[in-house]
Amino acid sequence: MSYKSINNHSMRQTAFVGREREIQQLSALAEEAVQGRGETIFIAGKAGMGKTRLVQEFADSLDAQGFKVLRGLCLPDNYVPLLPIKEALRSGGLYHISTGGNPRAYSSYTS
Repeated sequence: MSYKSINNHSMRQTAFVGREREIQQLSALAEEAVQGRGETIFIAGKAGMGKTRLVQEFADSLDAQGFKVLRGLCLPDNYVPLLPIKEALRSGGLYHISTGGNPRAYSSYTS
């Protein structure tokens, strides 16, 4: 078993098993995105079926491969428009896109 920290709380996690087909499907879609053919993916299912864990494991694997992974979450009884998207943009340093603000400017000079 491993431990992950979520919101500054340690959470004991069991081994991730039984989702090889879903991980393969998501990996194939990630490869398509690398080739310039990205898509939107929706993960749906009943409560407790492992949607969050599936996405966490897949996002962690993409992080390990050097992908930029943006993370947002839905909160129960929260009616802030587009909150998960704003959270995801903020996690990637791209929040200015949702606010209409200017991006941070970086410049480099080569000779």
